[in-house]
Parts: sequence; structure tokens; C-alpha cells
Amino acid sequence: MQCVANATRVITKKKKTTKIMGKMKEKAINDRNEDRDNFAKMKENKLIAEFMGFPTQTDVVDDRTLAYYVGKSIIHTDNKDNENDDDVYHPEDMQFHTSWDWLMPVIEKVFILSEDEEAWRMDIESGLTTLNIDETYRAVVEFIKQLKQD
Repeated sequence: MQCVANATRVITKKKKTTKIMGKMKEKAINDRNEDRDNFAKMKENKLIAEFMGFPTQTDVVDDRTLAYYVGKSIIHTDNKDNENDDDVYHPEDMQFHTSWDWLMPVIEKVFILSEDEEAWRMDIESGLTTLNIDETYRAVVEFIKQLKQD
């Protein structure tokens, strides 16, 4: 009887361990995917900053790190989260993918440059019509990538 009870405890413990390991593996995969998404957003925000013609500045803490002066062209903000001057942002801190205030000036420039590009305008307008910032951001990034290739 004691043997059966011990075996049951071992099996229960193994099941709990397997469940915990599964959750840890799932979290690691999610973290890796999030890191990949953040890296992609950083590259895309850098692409947008270059498209907008923002001047580059070196970071006040690490002169090997690139930052951009967004000035009043986007929205005036203070940099509470880092030691750079106001309106100076690293690509990973830019908010083109989360803020309409940041994205709208980019859309305006895209519309000026894409007068003859009806398909691009339609993709962006679709995102605007549905108030879907992700869709709009994607269409803007794709337009800039295409423009850069031409």
C-alpha cells in the first residue's frame, strides 16, 4: 500500500513538473517572439525617422547609440524615461506604431509623395477608416520600403 502511495506521489510530482516546464517553455517562446517583434518595430521606426528626415544625434550616455531629433514635427514630449534632450528619441522609444499623434505627420508626407500611387493610399485609408493603427502603420512602412527600393 505504501508503495502505491509513493508511486502516486511521484507520478503527481512528475505531472506538475511537466506542466511547469511546459509553461516555462511557452513563456520563453513568447518572450523570444516579443523580442523579435520589438526589434522589427525598432527597425521600422528607424526607417520612418529617416523617411521623415529627422536629424540624428548621438546618445548622451553612449556615443555609439543613435538617436533622432523629432522636434516639433511630431509632438513635443519630454524624455522622462531617458537622459536625452526633449524631443530626442532612440528608434525603440519612438511611438509611430502606437500613437496616432506620431503616425499622422508621416501619413501626410506619404500622401504628398504618393499622389499617383492609388493602391498605397487605399491601404493606408483602409486602416484610417477602421481606426486600426496596426494596419495603417503596416501600410505606411510598406510604402516607405517600396519607395526606398525604387
